[in-house]
Amino acid sequence: FIIPFLIFGLYYILMDLSPVNGTIGQYFMKLKVVINDGEKINITQSLSIYVGRLISIFTLNYVNEFNVFNAIMFHDNFSNTKLVISN
Repeated sequence: FIIPFLIFGLYYILMDLSPVNGTIGQYFMKLKVVINDGEKINITQSLSIYVGRLISIFTLNYVNEFNVFNAIMFHDNFSNTKLVISN
């Protein structure tokens, strides 16, 4: 039960910290994860993004996560980060 969470956690955390600044899907969509002031995120923020995602999943926070009119999701608020369009 815990192994998939560790694998996905490593994927998300390492990809957020990589030069692409996000997942493979975000890279192809030309998006990147940054701190609210536009700087690259650090390990603490990457961990808090993943923890925020887990909180959203386990509390069934689907209304917020799939609200296309609200660009800032719970895990972004939780970790003080945002997605931006990369150049």
